[in-house]
Amino acid sequence: MKKGFTLVELLAVIVILAIIIVVSAPLATNVINNGRKSAFAKYVDKLYFDVLNKYEADKASNPRIGYSCILYDIKSDLGLDTTKDYEGNVIVVPSFDNPEVYFNIHNKQYKLIHFKYINSEDEESDMGRLIDKYVKNTYEEELNLENFVTSELGCSDVVSNSVEY
Repeated sequence: MKKGFTLVELLAVIVILAIIIVVSAPLATNVINNGRKSAFAKYVDKLYFDVLNKYEADKASNPRIGYSCILYDIKSDLGLDTTKDYEGNVIVVPSFDNPEVYFNIHNKQYKLIHFKYINSEDEESDMGRLIDKYVKNTYEEELNLENFVTSELGCSDVVSNSVEY
């Protein structure tokens, strides 16, 4: 008597493995997408604090800047040229308490357009949830920066070192 598997048994094992793969593939894709979105949200968090530090330094060296909207390119103005995949700009609108910070940035997967950063001390500011709400597919729309800065934010005086709008 030979010991081994019959063709039916082998086919049954193959069918079971195929079912497991079909069920687990979407779960793995969700985990990967959530990881990418989380990395993007952490980058936005870090960038917010880098922008505030740069804004405060600029304001200390030139008090006039404290009354103007400032447009920073994330690579050239903020010195973040090590962020290979990220491009775009950040707009700082002065206010009495804390300046308002708006992001227009993208990488290969996500685009964040006209996103107003909410400080993480606020209970409403779960960055992942906010990113879900504001993130756009990179092919959906083009950014009209001039219209956004002048019309929607009401900035008539804009300071920028390297961003043309």
